[in-house]
Amino acid sequence: MTYVAGNTDEPGFHFRETEVVALAGRKFLVHHVVNPRRLTDSLQERIERERPDAVVFGHTHKPFKEVVDGILFFNPGYAGKSRFGLARSVAILQSDKHGITGEIAWL
Repeated sequence: MTYVAGNTDEPGFHFRETEVVALAGRKFLVHHVVNPRRLTDSLQERIERERPDAVVFGHTHKPFKEVVDGILFFNPGYAGKSRFGLARSVAILQSDKHGITGEIAWL
């Protein structure tokens, strides 16, 4: 399992802000707060250095799936107790010889 720090984590959890995971020959960068159209300088630098195939993020609880500059940016949404008037969702990422695709499943 891979975890990254969230904005409401309890003190004492020592998760990193960003993690990079290699699975099935692909590289995934995991980071909690991401705006794919307005990356922070530090996140942009990390993406340039790591060159991930996908960036997986959360925070907004809104599903998001878009390729930006050749990288899949993916937010699976939120499967917990309904909040913010948003529909609940989960997601599946699939990787094959053609690349990575993601599907959102509404609960």
